[in-house]
Amino acid sequence: MIEHQSEITDATDAEIKQLVGESYMLRAYMHFLLVNLYAPAYTNCEPETTRGIPLQLKADVNAILRCSSVAKVYKQILDDIETAEDYMNVEKWEKGYSYRFCKNTVSALRARVALYMGNWQLAFDEAENVLDLYPDLQDLSSSTTVKPISYESVESIMALEQVITTNISALGYVNPELLSMYRTGDQRKSTYFKSKTIKQWVLRKEKDNFDKERCTFRAGEFYLIAAEAANELGETADALKYIKALMQKRYKPNDYTTYSAALDGLDQDALRVEIAAERQREMAYQGHRWFDLRRTTQPEIIKVYTLADKTEETYTLEQSDERYTLRFPQEAVEANPELEIWNN
Repeated sequence: MIEHQSEITDATDAEIKQLVGESYMLRAYMHFLLVNLYAPAYTNCEPETTRGIPLQLKADVNAILRCSSVAKVYKQILDDIETAEDYMNVEKWEKGYSYRFCKNTVSALRARVALYMGNWQLAFDEAENVLDLYPDLQDLSSSTTVKPISYESVESIMALEQVITTNISALGYVNPELLSMYRTGDQRKSTYFKSKTIKQWVLRKEKDNFDKERCTFRAGEFYLIAAEAANELGETADALKYIKALMQKRYKPNDYTTYSAALDGLDQDALRVEIAAERQREMAYQGHRWFDLRRTTQPEIIKVYTLADKTEETYTLEQSDERYTLRFPQEAVEANPELEIWNN
């Protein structure tokens, strides 16, 4: 689309520019996802001298792919977002077309990229830009039937990806450690999950399917980004403003009053822990947790599985384990022998 934009027919100049802008955004988003799977996290490496991923900037299936540094990949991502902003002219898509990028999604993607880079000022500024346009949050403080991750939610910004499918939901039960994080009065627990037995909880479906649970960007994420970035900048008042605004829509009123008051007076380190906990509760099963672990503390993770014969096997991911970065798939390396070569 980018390379052959001059050959497009049966479309107005404005329509062509919008399509090309969306293509730049999609390219930026794909590189962003790939570099956060197959390269070390920007905040836990030396980006200029660390192997990233290939930058595929031409539509050439015969191209010889070699990696660029993590820094160069992120620079290309930000450059593509900036170029897309110049091209796109649709401010906001109506419901049903919100799987497409538009001008209002530029700050959303840029804020998330900046967060993963630890560029706190840019993350805060862009998150504020998003919330100027999309301040509404789905109110869970009383009963509701609409999940925040639904494309019908008041906080939906872009709904490209289906968050959960029936097949995924059938793979297992919700981790008890995650369930224990939801405090009394937190309406997200019963909104996101339901009990199958006393000890086993599963993901809650809406009318036996997950078709409406499509979410790429939504307002809740940007309240969290603004809070985290403000705290890292030492702007405690702003951090509290944004995290409390989110909490007010997620907890029953009396419980919100209690938990909100407990945040006052926390130092930066303690508030960082609380914001991270709210992020884990808010974004559960929405594709963010692995990336959050990678870009922050990369903690030790221990999983114990009960096998069919009732024996148990324990798997451990060590603190800062190199396996926090996935290897390139073997079939990809075989198809592209120079894939793992890189020039800074």
